[in-house]
Parts: sequence; C-alpha cells; structure tokens
Amino acid sequence: MIQQINESEKNRIRNLHRKHFILNEQVGPMHNAPTHLHLTTHENDISFDEGSEETRRIDIENNTGGLSTEQIMELSRFPNLEVLHIDGGVVQSIPAEVITPNLMFLSLPGTELGGLPVEEIVNSNVKVLNIRNTKESISPEDIMYMQENGIDVIT
Repeated sequence: MIQQINESEKNRIRNLHRKHFILNEQVGPMHNAPTHLHLTTHENDISFDEGSEETRRIDIENNTGGLSTEQIMELSRFPNLEVLHIDGGVVQSIPAEVITPNLMFLSLPGTELGGLPVEEIVNSNVKVLNIRNTKESISPEDIMYMQENGIDVIT
C-alpha cells in the first residue's frame, strides 16, 4: 500500500529544502551547462571547460580523487556561482578567491580539507556551510566563529 504525504508535510519539506537552497537547482546529469555543472574527478583530473560566466551551481563528485588548490582555484572564474558542492575525497584547500560575491551555499561533505578561508567566508554572502563528515578538518573554534557570524554550519 502506497502512503500519501499530506500537503502540510510536503510544504514543510519544501521549506526545509528552500532554506538550504537544495531545490533552487535540480541536481543530476540531466541539468547541464551553462548554469549547472555536474562533474566527477577521474584520476585526480577534472575539467571546468563546459562552464561559463552563467554557471550558478557546480557539483563535484570527488569520491575517488583529490583536488589541488590550483584545480579549485579555477572555480574563481565563475563570478555568478551561488552553490558549490564537493562530495568526498581530498581537497588540498579552498582558496579565498573561490568565495565569490554570489556564493551562498558551500557544501563539502565527506571531504578531507587541508584548509578553509574562514575569514573570507565570514565576510561573504555564504549563508550555509555543509561540513558534515569532514574528518575534523575544521577546528571547533572556527565553526563557532562562523556560527556567531550568522552562517548556518551543518556538521
């Protein structure tokens, strides 16, 4: 028997998703450039060639690889980027230049981070920082500092 979700529960779920920008752009390979890039690292290699200034969301599946600071630095060429999601793997560091004025949602779940530009994040338009399962790459003091400055830090 299929159970229906009532309209009130549907609205509650939608509001939670909107709060965290999940529904603003659909995730998946069916949504292509220029506004949404869905990429996968292959042997520590990745290409952002499909993107343009119109790109607003980038999702990177990094489960099998590592991304250098120089590779991540290429993301600074997307001035309209609103959502950056890097899932898993090793990320050498997130350079300050990647925290562009339009970035509102930074998601790095399951990554091993070498560095995060905390001051730039605090002084930016980032509203949500997802660092769930980051293997303790960010100090509790930095997390508290970001939360005190109005950033919703998901741990």
